[in-house]
Amino acid sequence: GDEDIYAAETMRMLTSGDIVANELKAGGINIYPALFIEKVVTFFANKPLEYANFIIVGRLFYLVILNAASIFFIYFTARSLFNRIDVALYSAVGFLLSPMIYATSRNWYPDHYIIFFSAGFLFFAARLLKDKYTLSNYIFIGLFWALTISVKYTGLFLVIPIVLVLYINFAWAKNVAGIKEASSKLLGYFSIIFFSAMLVILVVNFSAIINHQKFIQDFIFVSPFNSRIMF
Repeated sequence: GDEDIYAAETMRMLTSGDIVANELKAGGINIYPALFIEKVVTFFANKPLEYANFIIVGRLFYLVILNAASIFFIYFTARSLFNRIDVALYSAVGFLLSPMIYATSRNWYPDHYIIFFSAGFLFFAARLLKDKYTLSNYIFIGLFWALTISVKYTGLFLVIPIVLVLYINFAWAKNVAGIKEASSKLLGYFSIIFFSAMLVILVVNFSAIINHQKFIQDFIFVSPFNSRIMF
């Protein structure tokens, strides 16, 4: 199944000692954190893990730990946006009781735990609306943007809320300090987000850089109806 795509690749890398991934349909976050954890567990177990136990360890990290930690991002995002504890609690409880979370949080697969990274992105995006000149917010929004991309490449579309937040901050700065200074700040802040994101992407997805041809091929398939190459 879908879970085997990443579990099998991680196990292959663990048993072979290879650090370059061959599975590039999604980002390196699906493999490298699990690989590190599995190495630690294998070291203390002092024996290779059976495949079933190997998958359980991966599920515990991605589905239990990450998804549970998402609650904190959701709570503090709602509190930052609305400045009300009751709204923050309702948001966290709503997430906790959501049937969708239980329906999708079963397998080691990007769609099932990307919410942690996107929730982290949303948290720092919300903070940017209040703490417009705090450098760490721009660094962390770039970091979580990159981590979301490194789970699933559709995370690239988060550039839309980034542009929206920067535009809101630009409009505010324009009224306070003028267009010239606001434009300068906008360019500087976007550069911080972009370069912090690129640094993380290059580190986490170095396998895609090394195997760039395989990376491209993983997005290509031949339609069963004709020989046309589809993306």
